[in-house]
Amino acid sequence: MRHKTVLMGVGVCLFFLLPSLVYTQQVTFGQGVRDTLYINCTPPDFFEKDSISVGFDLVFWTDASLANEVIGGWDAALLMTSSNTKASARAILDEDADGPIYKGTASGFPNDWEARFNAAVPSSGFLPATVIYGAIQDLLPPANRGPSLSAGIHILAHIIIKVKDTTTICIDTTSTEFPVCHFVTNDGNCDEPLWIKKPCCPVAPLSCLYKPGDANGDGKVDLTDLIFILNRVMRGGPAPIFECQADLNADGIVTLLDIFLGVNYLYKGGNPPLKSWACCL
Repeated sequence: MRHKTVLMGVGVCLFFLLPSLVYTQQVTFGQGVRDTLYINCTPPDFFEKDSISVGFDLVFWTDASLANEVIGGWDAALLMTSSNTKASARAILDEDADGPIYKGTASGFPNDWEARFNAAVPSSGFLPATVIYGAIQDLLPPANRGPSLSAGIHILAHIIIKVKDTTTICIDTTSTEFPVCHFVTNDGNCDEPLWIKKPCCPVAPLSCLYKPGDANGDGKVDLTDLIFILNRVMRGGPAPIFECQADLNADGIVTLLDIFLGVNYLYKGGNPPLKSWACCL
């Protein structure tokens, strides 16, 4: 996989869409209904030990039916934010047709358009970030690969974000658009779909599974849990099923501080371990 900076991504975008710059009028398709672009919030795709990988679909609707009206190139610059900085939300980047971003989409496998791009500022993808997605059906010979975007609903990309705590992800495009055409028809005309703002998408664990501090998973918090954590921290012993079981102070890492909190709680009447992630019983 090639890693690109956003400037490179924008450069590719401009190169893809250069023919459209000579056009200034909005294309109206079919009955004159304007195309639309929106985000579809979806349930978590994968629940890991200390994180969730969640995919939001970037969806495009068009009523284009004539050969010259269908879409052959597109890009979208999306501003993404997370309500909880401790969640360490990060957008996953991938340009492969068979990768997590484009597989099963209108321009990824099996349609496999000629080129795709995906980049972010900052390049790490950690939110807040501006993330650019795009694809071109035909840049150089051979002729067109994969079908153009004709009448119907098309998933353009899976926006995959990995988070490590409960948060709300907000995605917008209006504040990050560049002054060029973002959707281009097969005859080189410019089409700008209407961006439909949706509510922000909440991301949370599937359910509460453990008590915070129940490091060994036996259903209670006691001395055996402190020994379990100490063995983990000092000797590299086995990890709990979820890291939050041993992260008693909910700071995102397991250290001696968590043991001190546990001792204070069990033997000195201190504050109980803090609830976080899937450890919220």
